[in-house]
Amino acid sequence: MTAVPASSVAALAWQGVSDRFWLADQLAAPALALLLLASGFGSRLCAAISRLAGHRRYVVIAAFAATFVILLQLLRAPLGWFWVRALDRATGSPATSLGAWMPGELMESLLLIAGCVAAALALYALMARGPRSWWLLAAIPACGLVLLVLAAQPWTRAYAPLGTSAIDREIGAIASRAGVPAGRIGIQHSDERTGCGAATVIGLGPTRVMLLDDTLVEQYPPAEIVESVAHESSHFIHDDNVKAFAMISAWLFFALGLVRWVGGQAVSRWHGRFGFDDLANPASLPLVVSILVVAYLVALPFGRAYQRTMVERRADRFALDLTHDNASEAMLYVKDMKCYPLLVSSPSPFYRAFRATHPSIEERIRFADAYHPWKSQSKPR
Repeated sequence: MTAVPASSVAALAWQGVSDRFWLADQLAAPALALLLLASGFGSRLCAAISRLAGHRRYVVIAAFAATFVILLQLLRAPLGWFWVRALDRATGSPATSLGAWMPGELMESLLLIAGCVAAALALYALMARGPRSWWLLAAIPACGLVLLVLAAQPWTRAYAPLGTSAIDREIGAIASRAGVPAGRIGIQHSDERTGCGAATVIGLGPTRVMLLDDTLVEQYPPAEIVESVAHESSHFIHDDNVKAFAMISAWLFFALGLVRWVGGQAVSRWHGRFGFDDLANPASLPLVVSILVVAYLVALPFGRAYQRTMVERRADRFALDLTHDNASEAMLYVKDMKCYPLLVSSPSPFYRAFRATHPSIEERIRFADAYHPWKSQSKPR
């Protein structure tokens, strides 16, 4: 039996701090949106922008969306800064300077502004064109965009094909047993300096490939490399990114439908306080944002639970059925705890519900130790 590594005091303390920072960051957008709506300042700000823009609808939409994101990022900036500094203290790393942190934040803000402006322009154009069906008209191309992004992922990564070394042949052999063509496996360079390796499957359908970090291939024992490949083979042959696409698409239809129904009801009831009486008014943007974020937070625990139990646990089982190497699988999870000192072997209920994409380290080690149906099957009757 493999002993479950104990979580350090620093890791346990960091999880509580990190959970609070994460939650505050998620609630920043709806908090700002509700403040703008309840005070009526959002509609007054939009009206002022409209006057400055000469009442040109799409200029107003773009400017108001950009202004909202700027306000949001100003609200989130102190939170992000203290989060980074708290992580520095937890890891014992040198304090990150403001000068080193700021460029990344500015780039993130620019990308967020561009994305929100484009989304707002498309959404309000559809609202004006189809007051009843706009949410359907928006969800369909949004799903198409998600599909394109997922399918195109392999072309955004640089990787090399498997070579002819002994370990490359072992990788190809175990993948072939699982039904993964060796030509769909690549080795990517990892900037990770901790000696920790990772593997992933990106793309979907005919574009999917399995990528292994060079750190994994070069520094891990062969048995653990094979076990990692076996695990990822489950994601490959079951085409789990197709399921991810289906879940994201279902959420898009749900969330946009919720915006139309809940947003319409809210405008009808509180239009006097909000300062607008039509959801198609650009001033409704904070209301739209708040509903979308709440829909995301409501759906998140269900998506995380599905990923942990139906995707990752199945992959753990698939790897063991393929290799029968319980010790190597358990050791991969022990190594994760060594690689990432702030990992907690058994995280809090909040972390499990909202943030954990995999079963806990403790659950995975215990499963790796206990799952061996082939032993009972091999006994004579």
